[in-house]
Amino acid sequence: MLLSRRSTVLGLGAALTAPSILRAAETGGRKFTILRDGDDIGFQTNKVTRRGDVVVHECQARLKIKVLGITAYRYELDFVEEWQGGNLKSMSSKCYDDGDDDFVEIKRGGDGLEINGSGYQGQCPLGVATSSYWSYDFMKRPVWISTQTGALLNMATTNAGVSDITGPTGVTSAERWTLTGGYDANVFYKDRDWVAISFDAGGEEAIYIPDGVDAQFMPIWNA
Repeated sequence: MLLSRRSTVLGLGAALTAPSILRAAETGGRKFTILRDGDDIGFQTNKVTRRGDVVVHECQARLKIKVLGITAYRYELDFVEEWQGGNLKSMSSKCYDDGDDDFVEIKRGGDGLEINGSGYQGQCPLGVATSSYWSYDFMKRPVWISTQTGALLNMATTNAGVSDITGPTGVTSAERWTLTGGYDANVFYKDRDWVAISFDAGGEEAIYIPDGVDAQFMPIWNA
């Protein structure tokens, strides 16, 4: 999920049995609670499913920032992306960004991607990542596509060591990757599985904390 620069200024951005392992290699889901300065402002759900040689990632995000009980900012994002052989195959996205309507439609065309988005219309080579974070392999890719607008983002990713993330299930030690370039953020991975993202939101920290990480994403990506 990529929040627009305007959004950021406004306040945003156990051992398994064999059958369980089989299910984990086919589908995985996660729900994140979105906190801003410790206050619950919304949620995001992510579901990853393997269908033959295609991996489908579905995302829904909803958040509201209230001031004196009145909604001062609202953000809604829904998108579906398909991956095949490690490359993006298609994407369909709609976003409501506090009065602005953004969109992305992507399809494979020849040796690259055809992008029709509110922030970019044109072609893009294969091998890019998207601002959806769910695959650890994205940290190795220098060009990302915004899931909100389709804009191409030149991203620099740096492994910043291990940090602790506190969530509903307790404290988790995770790899922290710093993102710079298209935008700034910190993305966290536990055993190469995505567990959190944080960024500065107008001088206050915004962070996505998972309700649980039992259903892993990377076994589906690597299957």
